[in-house]
Amino acid sequence: IVELVLDNQIWNSEIKDNALYTGLGGNDKKDLRVTMSKEEAVKALLSSDIRQFMKDSVANGNTKIEMIAGKPELLAKGYLDMYQKLKE
Repeated sequence: IVELVLDNQIWNSEIKDNALYTGLGGNDKKDLRVTMSKEEAVKALLSSDIRQFMKDSVANGNTKIEMIAGKPELLAKGYLDMYQKLKE
């Protein structure tokens, strides 16, 4: 589960049965936390290359990514690779 903090409003997203579910509110079972402004989130969604945009956003300090779960759990869920690619 990824927790998204957008201008202090908390959302959570989870992939379940090959579908993405997103809702307002936190989740006690979160694995990663992504903090950014709503404006930055909209720019990311409108970007022609969201992966590169997010990588640049993390590098320039506009987006913060925090590991909540341990590396073994992130690896098992496929989040560790995403986390490492965004942090490089």
